[in-house]
Amino acid sequence: MSIEESTCEAYFSATTTRDKNGRFVVALPKKPEVLNRLGKSYEIAAARLEANPALQASYSALIDQYLQLGQMKKVFPDTPSTSVSFYLPHHYVVRSDSLTTKLRVVFDASSATDTGISLNDALMVGPVVQEDLVCITIRFRLPRFAITSDIEKMYRQSLVTPSDRPLQQILGQTNPENLSGSYSSRR
Repeated sequence: MSIEESTCEAYFSATTTRDKNGRFVVALPKKPEVLNRLGKSYEIAAARLEANPALQASYSALIDQYLQLGQMKKVFPDTPSTSVSFYLPHHYVVRSDSLTTKLRVVFDASSATDTGISLNDALMVGPVVQEDLVCITIRFRLPRFAITSDIEKMYRQSLVTPSDRPLQQILGQTNPENLSGSYSSRR
């Protein structure tokens, strides 16, 4: 492992806890020297949100689902923040043939802010922990029977520490008449 991978893994081991319900609570493995140079992302996120107004109703329903499941909470633009914040730009993937998820939101932490730094730039990269895809595919073909599954909402089951939640904000709407605030990930 590289020095960064080792440091990231040690940080994960030292800071990951479980809450009273047994859910993992993780802290983002930040690089403070880069995080301090993270610029403004609101305008970039707003431009992405406005890029496809035809999907606004479906997107609003998806945001409502996140709120109902307790996977995010509403925050308001005038809420003072004592830490660095980041609005995650995102785009949509539409699959009209899908039976379960017709609209999926893809968050883009690689999007650069006005300083040229992205959230991904400000986070350490840990080691690869899964096997190579070729090994998995070969091993999958060996047994007589195989079981596969699709775990819905899997990535929204872990909590993010409250101090890191300002780094995972998304915009709900950018129309000033309908602005219901931004949303901060609870997971």
